[in-house]
Amino acid sequence: MRRLREWQDRLQDAENEIRPELDRMGKRESIYNGDHTIYKPDGTVAKKGSASHVRNLGFELVETQVESSIPSPKVTAIRAADEPLADIIENLLRNVLDRLPFERINDEGERISPIQGGHGLLVDWQDGISGRDWMGDLRVTMMHPRGIIPQAGVYQVADMDWIFLKTPATRRQIKTSFGVALEEENESDPDARRLGDSPDSSGEIVTLVTCYYRNSAGGIGRFRWVNDTVLEDLEDY
Repeated sequence: MRRLREWQDRLQDAENEIRPELDRMGKRESIYNGDHTIYKPDGTVAKKGSASHVRNLGFELVETQVESSIPSPKVTAIRAADEPLADIIENLLRNVLDRLPFERINDEGERISPIQGGHGLLVDWQDGISGRDWMGDLRVTMMHPRGIIPQAGVYQVADMDWIFLKTPATRRQIKTSFGVALEEENESDPDARRLGDSPDSSGEIVTLVTCYYRNSAGGIGRFRWVNDTVLEDLEDY
């Protein structure tokens, strides 16, 4: 429990540090969704009233930039003798693009990036699934900037001692992945899914917090929790 409190305190410090940017993310998202707020010439919010009609120019400008096509992988061999290997890698990458939901990921990213200035992709490995003659599989998850919480006061990922990720997960996914049955935990941060989404009313969604950190040997450790329930503590991930 002491270790959990330590990471929760660090997460709170990190969120307090970037709170102004999180608020700006919310404002940008509301403009895209068609905000009726009336602003004064100096940019502050007017005390009274809201616009009765809004032409959503923010939405129109973003949607006109959406590019749904995904470039085909291209691998160039350094030596002529390695060209067959380059072809194999290209085919492998195309296979991964076909198997994973990259059309949806790209579609979301094409909208998030113009609004927020960028988005993240979490690439990890699933140990808990298998099939005939294979075990584990690649997983790629869209990360909204709201769900990426960097170490307070550090601006380059390579220089960080830790970084936090907030992702939505169902109770069943938590049970399957970690063997932990969550009882009373709820969704602590609905905005980690996507700004503008309403909180989950079914009680099935929770906020999974993952911390990647530098361990004492200089490697990467991983600590995961939901509210006050520790799910994983790997000193050497």
